[in-house]
Amino acid sequence: MKFKIGDTTYDAGALDLLSLKDILMFEKETAELGNPLHWSDVGRMIEELEALKTDREREAHSSAMWVLAITIWSSRRLGGDQMSFGDAIDFPLRDLKWLPDPQDKKAPARPTKARTGSARAGNNPPPLAVATETESETTSKEASTGD
Repeated sequence: MKFKIGDTTYDAGALDLLSLKDILMFEKETAELGNPLHWSDVGRMIEELEALKTDREREAHSSAMWVLAITIWSSRRLGGDQMSFGDAIDFPLRDLKWLPDPQDKKAPARPTKARTGSARAGNNPPPLAVATETESETTSKEASTGD
Protein backbone atom coordinates (compact mmCIF):
# COMPACT_ATOMS: atom_id res chain seq x y z
CA MET A 1 0.00 0.00 0.00
CA LYS A 2 1.26 3.46 -0.85
CA PHE A 3 0.23 6.96 0.08
CA LYS A 4 1.24 10.51 -0.77
CA ILE A 5 1.71 13.51 1.45
CA GLY A 6 2.03 16.53 -0.78
CA ASP A 7 4.36 15.53 -3.61
CA THR A 8 6.11 12.67 -1.78
CA THR A 9 5.01 9.05 -2.15
CA TYR A 10 5.59 6.56 0.66
CA ASP A 11 5.27 2.79 1.01
CA ALA A 12 3.26 1.86 4.08
CA GLY A 13 6.21 0.51 6.06
CA ALA A 14 6.36 -2.74 7.95
CA LEU A 15 6.61 -1.96 11.64
CA ASP A 16 9.10 -4.76 12.24
CA LEU A 17 11.66 -2.88 10.12
CA LEU A 18 11.88 -0.03 12.64
CA SER A 19 14.98 0.21 14.79
CA LEU A 20 14.99 -0.15 18.55
CA LYS A 21 15.87 3.54 18.75
CA ASP A 22 12.78 4.40 16.67
CA ILE A 23 10.57 2.35 18.99
CA LEU A 24 12.00 3.88 22.17
CA MET A 25 11.65 7.39 20.73
CA PHE A 26 8.05 6.54 19.73
CA GLU A 27 7.21 5.59 23.32
CA LYS A 28 8.81 8.77 24.67
CA GLU A 29 7.14 11.01 22.10
CA THR A 30 3.64 9.54 22.53
CA ALA A 31 3.95 10.22 26.25
CA GLU A 32 4.87 13.83 25.44
CA LEU A 33 1.76 14.04 23.21
CA GLY A 34 -0.42 12.99 26.14
CA ASN A 35 -1.11 9.36 25.17
CA PRO A 36 1.77 7.22 26.42
CA LEU A 37 1.90 4.10 24.27
CA HIS A 38 4.13 1.08 24.66
CA TRP A 39 5.14 -0.87 21.60
CA SER A 40 2.99 -3.81 22.78
CA ASP A 41 -0.03 -1.46 22.67
CA VAL A 42 0.52 -0.97 18.95
CA GLY A 43 0.17 -4.68 18.19
CA ARG A 44 -2.97 -4.88 20.31
CA MET A 45 -4.54 -1.87 18.56
CA ILE A 46 -3.82 -3.33 15.12
CA GLU A 47 -5.30 -6.71 16.12
CA GLU A 48 -8.45 -5.00 17.43
CA LEU A 49 -8.90 -3.07 14.18
CA GLU A 50 -8.29 -6.14 12.03
CA ALA A 51 -10.92 -8.09 14.00
CA LEU A 52 -13.65 -5.58 13.12
CA LYS A 53 -15.87 -6.56 10.20
CA THR A 54 -16.56 -3.24 8.47
CA ASP A 55 -14.65 -0.12 7.50
CA ARG A 56 -17.24 1.91 9.40
CA GLU A 57 -16.45 0.03 12.63
CA ARG A 58 -12.71 0.47 12.05
CA GLU A 59 -13.07 4.21 11.40
CA ALA A 60 -15.08 4.65 14.62
CA HIS A 61 -12.66 2.67 16.78
CA SER A 62 -10.79 4.70 19.39
CA SER A 63 -7.41 3.46 18.13
CA ALA A 64 -8.00 4.18 14.45
CA MET A 65 -6.35 7.62 14.39
CA TRP A 66 -3.39 6.38 16.42
CA VAL A 67 -2.83 3.45 14.06
CA LEU A 68 -3.05 5.84 11.12
CA ALA A 69 -0.50 8.13 12.80
CA ILE A 70 1.83 5.20 13.55
CA THR A 71 1.56 4.00 9.95
CA ILE A 72 2.42 7.44 8.59
CA TRP A 73 5.28 7.97 11.05
CA SER A 74 6.83 4.53 10.46
CA SER A 75 6.52 4.88 6.68
CA ARG A 76 8.19 8.25 6.72
CA ARG A 77 10.99 7.00 9.01
CA LEU A 78 11.57 3.92 6.84
CA GLY A 79 11.44 6.14 3.75
CA GLY A 80 14.43 8.08 5.07
CA ASP A 81 12.71 11.06 6.71
CA GLN A 82 14.54 11.71 9.98
CA MET A 83 11.75 13.32 11.95
CA SER A 84 10.01 12.89 15.27
CA PHE A 85 6.64 11.21 15.64
CA GLY A 86 4.97 14.58 16.16
CA ASP A 87 6.63 16.15 13.13
CA ALA A 88 5.84 13.16 10.90
CA ILE A 89 2.10 13.52 11.52
CA ASP A 90 1.94 17.30 11.57
CA PHE A 91 0.36 18.10 8.21
CA PRO A 92 -3.18 18.86 7.00
CA LEU A 93 -5.09 15.60 6.47
CA ARG A 94 -6.28 16.87 3.10
CA ASP A 95 -2.66 16.42 1.92
CA LEU A 96 -2.86 12.65 2.58
CA LYS A 97 -3.84 10.59 -0.47
CA TRP A 98 -4.02 6.78 -0.43
CA LEU A 99 -2.89 5.21 -3.68
CA PRO A 100 -4.43 1.98 -4.96
CA ASP A 101 -2.23 -1.10 -5.16
CA PRO A 102 -1.83 -2.48 -8.69
CA GLN A 103 -3.84 -5.59 -7.72
CA ASP A 104 -6.61 -3.31 -6.40
CA LYS A 105 -7.57 -2.49 -9.96
CA LYS A 106 -10.73 -4.46 -10.46
CA ALA A 107 -11.38 -6.64 -13.46
CA PRO A 108 -14.53 -5.71 -15.34
CA ALA A 109 -17.65 -7.13 -13.73
CA ARG A 110 -18.63 -8.74 -17.01
CA PRO A 111 -15.54 -9.72 -18.97
CA THR A 112 -15.84 -9.04 -22.65
CA LYS A 113 -15.82 -11.90 -25.11
CA ALA A 114 -14.21 -11.78 -28.49
CA ARG A 115 -16.81 -10.79 -31.02
CA THR A 116 -17.55 -13.10 -33.89
CA GLY A 117 -17.13 -10.15 -36.23
CA SER A 118 -18.09 -10.09 -39.85
CA ALA A 119 -18.88 -13.21 -41.83
CA ARG A 120 -15.50 -13.04 -43.55
CA ALA A 121 -13.53 -12.85 -40.26
CA GLY A 122 -15.83 -15.32 -38.51
CA ASN A 123 -15.18 -17.99 -41.15
CA ASN A 124 -11.39 -17.91 -40.85
CA PRO A 125 -9.94 -20.79 -38.81
CA PRO A 126 -7.80 -19.91 -35.77
CA PRO A 127 -4.09 -19.35 -36.59
CA LEU A 128 -2.96 -22.58 -34.87
CA ALA A 129 -5.38 -24.63 -36.94
CA VAL A 130 -4.04 -23.05 -40.12
CA ALA A 131 -0.46 -23.83 -39.12
CA THR A 132 -1.20 -27.45 -38.22
CA GLU A 133 -3.09 -28.08 -41.46
CA THR A 134 -0.22 -26.91 -43.66
CA GLU A 135 2.68 -28.62 -41.85
CA SER A 136 3.76 -32.26 -41.86
CA GLU A 137 1.91 -34.79 -39.72
CA THR A 138 4.62 -35.03 -37.00
CA THR A 139 4.99 -31.27 -36.77
CA SER A 140 1.22 -30.92 -36.62
CA LYS A 141 1.01 -33.45 -33.79
CA GLU A 142 3.71 -31.57 -31.82
CA ALA A 143 2.01 -28.20 -32.38
CA SER A 144 -1.42 -29.44 -31.39
CA THR A 145 -0.31 -31.37 -28.26
CA GLY A 146 2.41 -29.00 -27.13
CA ASP A 147 5.06 -31.85 -27.12
